[in-house]
Amino acid sequence: MTEKFTRRQALPLIVGLPVAGYVALHGGTYINTEIQENLLEGPMPYTREILTPGCITTGISPPLDDIDTIEDPDLFNIVNLFPDWFDIWANHENITKTLEHGHQLMLSIRTQNHEPARGYNLKNLLDDKMHIAQNAQALAKLNVPIYLRFNYEMNADWFEHGPKFNSPKDFVNSWNTFADIVLTIAPNVKMVFCVNAGMPVERYAPDPQFVHYTAVDTYNKHPEIIVDPRIIHTDSSFSALCGPTVRKLQDTFTQTPIMITEVGIEQGKESLPWMLEAAQTAASWEGISAFMPFAWNKYKFMSFDEANWLEVMSGDNLKGFGEYIRSEQAFATLH
Repeated sequence: MTEKFTRRQALPLIVGLPVAGYVALHGGTYINTEIQENLLEGPMPYTREILTPGCITTGISPPLDDIDTIEDPDLFNIVNLFPDWFDIWANHENITKTLEHGHQLMLSIRTQNHEPARGYNLKNLLDDKMHIAQNAQALAKLNVPIYLRFNYEMNADWFEHGPKFNSPKDFVNSWNTFADIVLTIAPNVKMVFCVNAGMPVERYAPDPQFVHYTAVDTYNKHPEIIVDPRIIHTDSSFSALCGPTVRKLQDTFTQTPIMITEVGIEQGKESLPWMLEAAQTAASWEGISAFMPFAWNKYKFMSFDEANWLEVMSGDNLKGFGEYIRSEQAFATLH
């Protein structure tokens, strides 16, 4: 991997693109061609570019999707929210708050139903192309760059859009069709293809024309917890957990920037040093454009599956993380 993990590729500036309407896809079979008005309501007054060329940008998945719950929100450029695909604006207050504060917006969506025991077939998503188009119209109206993580971690077995009920071919077909609709209507959207570290990548790869960013999610369990039911980590360093998957993305999507969109370590005295090493390592790898800690408290009693991922993003740990990020020229922060 040494020939790849050498020099970072600068993250390009991303700006919103105007939409003077939209075109009908594939002969207008699933776009309401009677709606011809301009989708945009004009630029939001608080919209601005915040990404710095030549720097890796910072991001956060805040608790309760609320950036105000983070003690140092100005440390993070991108805010990753998890809206309900079937009511994408239910938490519109947090979306508005994120943009008003000057952050860029990432939306992580899962399109399955709310009854996972029934299973979920991605082909059902494609049966409702009008719903995809309507949500795309709403995204276009924001007139800001939006990073859209569609059915993330599809290569793992804990989501219904993954291999429990869907084949890699099902996923690829759904991605290509979904992205074709969304990007035609909302060119301000940037599609983020996000995999879970340590699992197959190539068989899930969509058409590169529909992928603006690739991404990796990875978590480290505390050394006192020996077994993680999902994966047994023999080496818990960030490089060992994430490096092989980053290499696969580099080889599969050449010249496509890579984000670390979820990263966390279980609470403990080693938490801050591990996170600082992870950030430093990510910044040294070619093509990494964002480093985004996951900051939810998902601890459950006697559960080895989740933890308080907020711990390292609060108190003295957050202060130490912020001091490091702001002191390193490789990173760009909001203020």
